[in-house]
This record gives sequence, structure tokens and C-alpha cells, in this order.
Amino acid sequence: MYITIIASFAIVECMIGLSHTNVHIVRDSFNVFLMLSALVFSSKALQLSQKPKDDDYPYGYRRFNIMAAFVNSVYLLFSFIFNFVDNLHHMLEHWEVDAHQADS
Repeated sequence: MYITIIASFAIVECMIGLSHTNVHIVRDSFNVFLMLSALVFSSKALQLSQKPKDDDYPYGYRRFNIMAAFVNSVYLLFSFIFNFVDNLHHMLEHWEVDAHQADS
């Protein structure tokens, strides 16, 4: 149910961003979609990690849980780097605009 609510919020956010031609809102909706895919991947990996051992995996399926944690940490790292660089760019861009307005 939570996944449906999050997905519907992201769809509405993307539609609003496209209708207002706001790149930041559309980018945020894609970020929500990526977060949602990481959440679905983690929940499936958690379900797999509960399975008992068998002939294919004699030590069990617990490593799927570790793999999901690694994928989530890589997603968070790239999300942080992308958002940090983008916000730094916008911050510097707005300072240049403010400096030019102060000169005139």
C-alpha cells in the first residue's frame, strides 16, 4: 500500500512539473521513482533472505540482504553526490546573478 501511495505521489509530482515546465520538480519525481525502485528491490531481497538453505545455496539466502544493503548505500551515495553538485551549481549561479544586480 505504501508503494502505491509513493508511486502515485511521484506520478502527480511529475505531471505538475511537466505542466509548469519546472525541471526541479520533474527531477525530484525521478528521484522518488529511483527511491521507490530501491525500496522494492530491498523488500524482495528481504523476502529472499528468509528462505531456508537448499542445494543451490547451501549457506542460505542471507547474502541477498547484504546485497540489498550495498545497493541502497550505493544509491544513497550517488544521490548525495548528484544533489550536492546540483545545489552547489545553483547556489553559485544565484550568487553571480545577485552580484550583477548589486552593481547596477
